[in-house]
Parts: sequence; structure tokens; C-alpha cells
Amino acid sequence: MLLADSLPEMSNSIAALTDATILLLCLSPAYFVLYRPLRNSWDKNRLHQQEIRRLNHQLLTASENERRQLARNLHDEFGQILTGLQIEIQLVKQDVGGDPETARTQCDWISQQLTGLSGQVRDISRTLRPIMLDTTGLAATLRWLIKTVASHQPQLRFQLQIPEGRLSAQLETVLYRLCQEAINNICKHSRAQQVTIELNLSQEWVTLSVIDDGCGFDLPAVEKSAGEAGLGLIGMRERVAACCGKLQILTRPDEGCMVSAQIPLAQKELP
Repeated sequence: MLLADSLPEMSNSIAALTDATILLLCLSPAYFVLYRPLRNSWDKNRLHQQEIRRLNHQLLTASENERRQLARNLHDEFGQILTGLQIEIQLVKQDVGGDPETARTQCDWISQQLTGLSGQVRDISRTLRPIMLDTTGLAATLRWLIKTVASHQPQLRFQLQIPEGRLSAQLETVLYRLCQEAINNICKHSRAQQVTIELNLSQEWVTLSVIDDGCGFDLPAVEKSAGEAGLGLIGMRERVAACCGKLQILTRPDEGCMVSAQIPLAQKELP
């Protein structure tokens, strides 16, 4: 009660009240000068972060919708055209005049080219956005992805641990893209031999882990770079952040890598 000591003698309760009043009067300007501007700045920053998250979500959603539409067009329109051409070639092969052997050879060559083109269109369609992600779900799509990668990277051994149930379309898309990017980085940079993909569900969270035994990397240096790997990691972080999740990347040179994403099962619809 230092302030009260300079005033006429009074009771302890009145002295304490006087001290509190004087202290409040002294601190009030500090509240308006310092605290309120800082609080306003914090609130604006929080609103900016929410706006950035909303815009990222809209950008990713628009990108996925475009991929979905393009994949369907490639699959439906080009697939129908190529199938029709193959049927017409078979009819020509049966009715063609002139040298039948030469005609058959030509038709066989055209048919082989169309078959190869059809396979390429199918691969492009699946790379953009596998149709099975919408029809059969994440587990089947990841098995297809692993089989496709293993056919081009025979040195890689995959272990997949994932439940068969369906998640929301948004979550399945995010989880598939995370796996796709992680596996793409492994194939290009890690020199790994073993890759483990695990998906675990709790009451509130879904956790995806992609673990490899490759060469690892310097995470801060890669994230600062403008290369493909750095941009890929940024994209992964943005996808997870758009779902209010957490992305953790554990790696060191010569020690492999673990990419782990934890995302809430309940997703709020952003405007």
C-alpha cells in the first residue's frame, strides 16, 4: 500500500481500494495505447489466416474439379472413339478387297497403335484423377497406384495397411494426393527399397503415414528451395492445412523419411 502511505491515515480496506483505484487509473492508458492495438492486430492476423485457408481450399477444390472433369472426358469420349475405330477396323479387315494379307497386316498395325493409344489415354486419365477414387474408394485406388508404380520401379517393395471403409470425398482426395506426392518424391529422390503406407482411424482423426528407408534429405534446405521437391512439400502442407490438419515430416540425410498427416474426420464446409 505504498500509494496510500502518502495520504491521510485510513482503514486498511479503504487504503487497499484507493491503491487499486490509483493503479487502475495508471494502467488504463497502457491498455488503450498498447494492449488494444496489439489485440486488434492479432484479430486481423487471425482473420487473414482464415481467409488464406479459405482461398487455398477453394483453389484446391477447383483444381480437383477440373481434374475430375478432364479425366472423365478422356475416359468417356476418347475411349468411345477408340473403341469405335477398333470395331470399324475389324469390319474392314473382313470385307477389304485387293490383297487380303496386306490389308490384314495394315489393319493389325493400326489396331495395335490404337490399343497403345487407348492405354496411354487411360493412364493419363488415372494420373489426373483416378475414376476409381470416386467409385471404389481410397483403398482400391491406393492399391492400383502401388501396382502401377511397382511395374515401373521393381526395386520398390510396398506395404499397405489401410481399412476398406469409405471416408468423405474431400478426405479421400486429400489422402490420395498426399500419398501420390510422397511416392512421387520417393521414386525420384530417395533411392528407397521399402515403402510402408499406413492409415489409422480414431473417433475424431484420420492419420496417414508414408515411411521409406531411402537416403533422406535436409528438410529446411529443400523447403526453402524453389525446386520440384520443395514445391511438392509446400503443396502437401497446404492441402493438410486446408483441412485443419497437421503435417509432420521427419527426415535426415541417410536416415529415410516419414511423412505423417493427421486430419480431423469432421470437416467444416468453407464458404
